[in-house]
Amino acid sequence: MAKIKPWSEETEKLLSTMPQAGDTHLWFARVASRLANVLDKDDTTHILLTCASWVTHRRIPDREIHDAVAFGYGEVQPTNSKKYVWPEPKPSLIGEVLGEADPICDHTQSTGLKPKEVLMHLFPAYSIICISMNEFKAESYVWPDDLTETDLSVYQYIVPNPLVELTGTNQQGQPSVRCQSNILERRFVVVEFDTEPDKVNQAKLLGFLSESIPCVMVVDSAGKSLHGWYPVYNLTESQAAAFFGKAVALGADQSVYDKCKLVRMPGGLRDGARRQRIVYYDEEALP
Repeated sequence: MAKIKPWSEETEKLLSTMPQAGDTHLWFARVASRLANVLDKDDTTHILLTCASWVTHRRIPDREIHDAVAFGYGEVQPTNSKKYVWPEPKPSLIGEVLGEADPICDHTQSTGLKPKEVLMHLFPAYSIICISMNEFKAESYVWPDDLTETDLSVYQYIVPNPLVELTGTNQQGQPSVRCQSNILERRFVVVEFDTEPDKVNQAKLLGFLSESIPCVMVVDSAGKSLHGWYPVYNLTESQAAAFFGKAVALGADQSVYDKCKLVRMPGGLRDGARRQRIVYYDEEALP
């Protein structure tokens, strides 16, 4: 009887080809990321140590394997304040991703999609969403009923997670639309790489992360960064944080993990002048 392996055919294919000189960090990180979805850390560590013994172009120290496992499982440390201590960026891994990974999209090309065309798939009907023309005045609406006559393409910002109610209460006990206690669920994790100036390289990093959680959308901020949207509403909070930990290890902006953070409206308008183009969209990536 054939032995059924718990991982995918893509992972099996990756395991069947040992890493080559120059892409070793990337290979082990990629395998660990894939195995993290189906195995515990001890089993993954054992498999990677076995693979390391087969590498002939150089010796693979145990520390390198443990680093790959830490990346694959997105090891982050929660604090008492419900925040996280994120990992430090890993320059060697980032360099290999930029040298070997394919961009998830051509950032110079627009899908031509409008805000409502994507929001209809990103948020269920009767969700309460938060949008904003600027950083200072948040607006809340029942989607899509309250917005049938509204041109969302002139808005700059949106919160990627639905609200509990139209107006919540912040930590100071004051009425507030956009506050932590008024977020219903973490629906999407948005990833951006502000410290990487090349958008082609940003697209490579987003594409590499998409091997862990398929990216549903990439928005050009009409500034210096691309924003990748990753659906996490079928994951636990710890699983979502682990995924974001991988992004931070690749140099992502830590602040975007804030559940009520404003991000660029897909297809919206930056400062009333520059279009925030949707440069990639894959509806099938939604769970």
